[in-house]
Amino acid sequence: MSLHPSPRLPRAPHIYALAMSLSAALAFVACDAPADPQGASAPSDDVAVSEIPQATWAPPEPVDLRNPDALPMHPTEVGQPTLYPRCHELFEPEGSPRAWPLDHDEADATLFGCEPEAALTLSAPPMRLVAYSLPRPTDSRATDLRLVAYNDTGELLWQQRIDRQHQGDNFTANFRGSFLTHVDQKFVCAGTRWQGGTQALCAHQDSGDIIFEGTMNFWSGIDLVGVGPALVGADINGLTLRYPFTGVEMRHRAFGARGGRTAFYASSPTHVFFVPADGDPVLSAWNLETLEIDWQLTLPDKPQPNSGQSFPSLELLVFKIGDTLHALSTTDGTQRITMTVGVDNPSLATTDDALLVLVRRSDAPPLLTSLDPRTGLATRAALAPRGALAVGTDGPRIFTRSVRALREITLKAPAPRANSDD
Repeated sequence: MSLHPSPRLPRAPHIYALAMSLSAALAFVACDAPADPQGASAPSDDVAVSEIPQATWAPPEPVDLRNPDALPMHPTEVGQPTLYPRCHELFEPEGSPRAWPLDHDEADATLFGCEPEAALTLSAPPMRLVAYSLPRPTDSRATDLRLVAYNDTGELLWQQRIDRQHQGDNFTANFRGSFLTHVDQKFVCAGTRWQGGTQALCAHQDSGDIIFEGTMNFWSGIDLVGVGPALVGADINGLTLRYPFTGVEMRHRAFGARGGRTAFYASSPTHVFFVPADGDPVLSAWNLETLEIDWQLTLPDKPQPNSGQSFPSLELLVFKIGDTLHALSTTDGTQRITMTVGVDNPSLATTDDALLVLVRRSDAPPLLTSLDPRTGLATRAALAPRGALAVGTDGPRIFTRSVRALREITLKAPAPRANSDD
């Protein structure tokens, strides 16, 4: 594991005062901050010895999403392809960020097309934030990360640039994803997870003034998420809670089993889901407010490490075991949908009441299927355009994306069958 410089500590005196006041406010969840400038861990909590609710593995009958004959196929109306430039070309066509450049009604579709590394919408105060890769005027393979913040009228409030050139030619190999989250209703934190550390920038949401910028020397299996006053990640051994103004660990909650790159991690705004690298494949749902396990489920086999996705609006966790996708309730581990998908790792999206799954096939157009999480059944399916790589939604609208080319898909009612009573 490569080592990175220590986090850059705040210099202004008022920032130190802020740190002291926040430290006191965190007393109900935190140990004293370690004095080690490298961010040495505070003593780890042990997993509480208590009766943890155990869910039962009883998946519904699988739906084969590779076979059109087994699905309720619908004809489609496919819109003309719309080609989008990269996000930095949209947001700063003249070399610096400007006012919100996207049409209000097409903003979500445009962001799906230009593919930012992260995006976040706040309601209090109303703000929209986007983090996108920013090429440098050099031949380096690395890119920086631009963070822009807008108010609800589209005015540019502030922008920051996160320098990622320390990765150099190893950028692609070490890149594991970027994050953007809200902490303590006061700060915005963005950054990138690397194989050898977690880089972050935290700023005041109103002014954009930086309170922390640096690389923390821990590997995280999830995108960092703000939970109350803490910035939370999941390392090899457990949950790590960080001071958002120094990057120093304030509390560590041990999983009780080894994680790492071969373990399974997934997260939602309320939970981290974990299956250890070794031993029995037991899925644990860690509550991020209480730091306790809400429920556990013994799986028939270990899930693919990077297959987990959560969909808070439907309270679903989706992961892959073998050639099958499983959708579980994040509330209690009840299995909602079972889907046979083969070797593909499908693209997933949701509407208000359905899970959408795009299964790509080597010898035929992709199949797009809508499934009801209450019944576990496929309600509609259609052939997607050839070359479609991902599915996305904007309210009830459905889009497929190839290489930054978007098409809107409208599923029509099936034509009435001959000799029907209609």
